[in-house]
Amino acid sequence: MLNILSEKILNFEEEIEVGNIFYTNGHYLKAKDIFLSILKKRSFDKKIYYSLGICFKMLKDFEKASFCFEAALFLDKDDISFYLHLAESLITLGEKEKALSLLKKSPRANCEISNKIKLLIDRIS
Repeated sequence: MLNILSEKILNFEEEIEVGNIFYTNGHYLKAKDIFLSILKKRSFDKKIYYSLGICFKMLKDFEKASFCFEAALFLDKDDISFYLHLAESLITLGEKEKALSLLKKSPRANCEISNKIKLLIDRIS
């Protein structure tokens, strides 16, 4: 079924849905290709940048993942999951100080993610 979805010509909303299906099912390479295609049409979509960042992160391309999370963060400074994923990518790239600075600036609205941020700060401090 996933192969059929990737070959059919889709409208914009269907394309996002198919990308999300691939993403949810762990087919990050196919999801990445779809999300990159979507960004060509809609370059200011924070959710697409975030999803693309996760794909790159799962594919171990942390530089591209960082770029995507930075783009998502530029579009929405209030979503703390963007801070968390960007910091994790930066840490993997050896940029601990940049990650620590970023985490200290992050909002702390969501308790679960806030706890993850605190643990990450403690781990790299």
